Amino acid sequence: MSFYEEMRRLLAQMSGHDRVITVPKIYVELTGDLAEAILLNQIVFYSDKSKRTDGFFYKTHRDWTEEVCLTERQIRHATKKLKEKKLIETKVLKANGAPTTHYKLLSDNLVKWITTLCGNGKQQNVVIDYDIMSQSLTEITTEITTENNNNEDAHKPVESAFKFFEQNGFGILTPHVADKIGAWIDDTNEGLVIYALQIAVENSALRWNYAESILRDWSNKKYISVDQVIAAESKRTAGRERNAGIRKPTQHPNGDYDGIDF
Repeated sequence: MSFYEEMRRLLAQMSGHDRVITVPKIYVELTGDLAEAILLNQIVFYSDKSKRTDGFFYKTHRDWTEEVCLTERQIRHATKKLKEKKLIETKVLKANGAPTTHYKLLSDNLVKWITTLCGNGKQQNVVIDYDIMSQSLTEITTEITTENNNNEDAHKPVESAFKFFEQNGFGILTPHVADKIGAWIDDTNEGLVIYALQIAVENSALRWNYAESILRDWSNKKYISVDQVIAAESKRTAGRERNAGIRKPTQHPNGDYDGIDF
């Protein structure tokens, strides 16, 4: 057995547990973030248990939440950071008939990071992103409930952007498009992606590139929520109505004017 194979075996043995969330300290030192360390720990645990030959396994955000008590927001954030560090890969594939995120550990990269960390004796400072980590379940539940109550029924998020895409005539969800949708969800949020898809449906433009152009425009304008988009739309509509109400005076041949009082 090679050095890397032995290290992967040892990492898999010490990672993950059904009832207790145990995170090797070295993962925290490696990532510098507790949520990332927790997610990495579980990905290592499942890395050699997949039946797929390519090493990918799938987990829904609900699965992760039940397993490691991280919110969907924390999971998306940690996944994005682990991908940036090139410790994992993700792709959207079908699982039980629905598009689902699949994860793959880049084990050689992990081993290199760990051996480098141990070899030079350096330790990263552990930084907990309090914007991500310090929200209590009560605060998160209140935030979600408030957002759903404030939006009209037409703007309430459905179960997933992937399902909305498939159920509203956009055609087959290819892996390429699914990856793009997933990237926009990671960079913004699922509600915003779904709202862009809704606008595409309303305009009979059932093409992903149409919805993506809307998302790109919102991104350029720094919109990060459906509420911001709706508020901007309302402001533009009110401005057009005001401008339409101001009619330029028309001069008749006799010298009289319409639309103005003297």
